[in-house]
Amino acid sequence: MKWTASDVVIAVCAGICLVLGVVVAPAASGSVWIPVLIGLALMVMLVQVRRQRSRRVG
Repeated sequence: MKWTASDVVIAVCAGICLVLGVVVAPAASGSVWIPVLIGLALMVMLVQVRRQRSRRVG
């Protein structure tokens, strides 16, 4: 199944949030939970959307 533009946007946003949470937040404030949780939520959303699309196609 091909990646749509929305899939790419969600994946990039999730990646940015995870990088911010793991790399930038500890150095800046010490709190990593909010960006990491947002990144994980976006990843879960991406997986759910791709599963729904694959069910419709198949």
